[in-house]
Amino acid sequence: MLRRLTSLLVVLLPMLASAQVDPLMVRSRSDQFVVYGMASAKAPRSVNALFEAAPAGQNQWFKLRPNALGIITNSHLYLEPGLVAVSCERIKEALLRELNEKESNSLRVYIQLNNRIRQHQTRIMADRYERGWMYGIEFPVELDEHFYSATILQVLLHELANRNSPDQQIDLPMWLLSGLTSHLQATTLQSLALQPNADFARVHVKVDPLAKVRRTFEKELPLSFEELSWPETLSNDRDPLFRDSAHLFVHQLLKLRQGRESLRRFIFELQHHRNWQFAFMNAFSSEFSQLVEVEKWWGLNFVGFMGRDASQLWSAEESWQQLKAALDVSMNVHFQTDRAPVVAEYNLQEAIFKWDYARQDLVLQKSLTQLRVLRFRTHPELRTLVDSYRKIIEKYLDQRSKLGRSTFKNENPINLTILKKNTCRDLDLLDDQRASLREKWLAARASEK
Repeated sequence: MLRRLTSLLVVLLPMLASAQVDPLMVRSRSDQFVVYGMASAKAPRSVNALFEAAPAGQNQWFKLRPNALGIITNSHLYLEPGLVAVSCERIKEALLRELNEKESNSLRVYIQLNNRIRQHQTRIMADRYERGWMYGIEFPVELDEHFYSATILQVLLHELANRNSPDQQIDLPMWLLSGLTSHLQATTLQSLALQPNADFARVHVKVDPLAKVRRTFEKELPLSFEELSWPETLSNDRDPLFRDSAHLFVHQLLKLRQGRESLRRFIFELQHHRNWQFAFMNAFSSEFSQLVEVEKWWGLNFVGFMGRDASQLWSAEESWQQLKAALDVSMNVHFQTDRAPVVAEYNLQEAIFKWDYARQDLVLQKSLTQLRVLRFRTHPELRTLVDSYRKIIEKYLDQRSKLGRSTFKNENPINLTILKKNTCRDLDLLDDQRASLREKWLAARASEK
């Protein structure tokens, strides 16, 4: 026990000694973080005004749902100014190291500890002043450890993206905030001992950072890139699936040849574009020339990721349900502007005949992603059917992309109407085959009982 305590002091004391310690206020080593204790009388007027700017429980730009951040642990943390100042520096170092970014021109972050609020009342504020943005966080003194590190990471990511943004805060896509937070919490920050009495014997134990993600995707398919891009359309009960999908998506981006540099460039590009998609394509231009390629890459990467750990096949019933989910198309439809949207269900044939090509492409790429995963996870009796659906969709997308031009000499250009009719006819035949197989399977299962 003495050895563990000594190890902890060796790490913490030099960092605390380099801070300006005050019973009510502590500055971090880099001076980026200023932490105030329960009494904030020494806080300058501008800082007090920052914390008074937003009512309790109403954050100005912190929009992430807690479950999407992975805040599901029961590891409680007790905050005091010195601990917060040290841990913030360590969290920042982990983020900058992951992005291959050097520390420079950091914007000030003020942190207020308040023993009169609870975790759900944590506030994050941003205010503009003459030299840039100023950030404020109001924490309770007791909170979940993952919530704490996730909140600091969100502020740091916004601070990076907004260093040269003069007028308004730039919104970061939720998949980036959630995915990079989950990635760091499962890797670098997994060994970050925050409690003063942390047991350093457990800190260096290596675990698979994607173990939880693997367990999730043994039972469910990941969200498509389109769904990751528009999380506001997802119900709250899908937050855990969103979190794990975003985690794997960011993990795979970082594995690209220039992944870290591209992700860093993406964060700094955001200030130059109204839509993050344009910033993403600029930053990852060496890998993708259009967004649809991202969807295809994501699907193939997921197949490769799970293929290394596909020891369990889905049951027949689960395979049927997953196949149905891959072929169904859901869309939010607004019948009245003052009413909430209604979820409408379509099949692939309706999407092909009635929708414009841009929407078709997104939906069909999503189905392809799911069918490719089904290929190696599905029950053997359904594998041929799954492959047939996949080949029809791939053929349609390939020919649709060549529309209006011949592919070989003396070959007639593809006719859109004929292409749609032939594709829908083939899908109808497969749907009939699927229904027949389903009836036979249900009858066989009933006879076994």
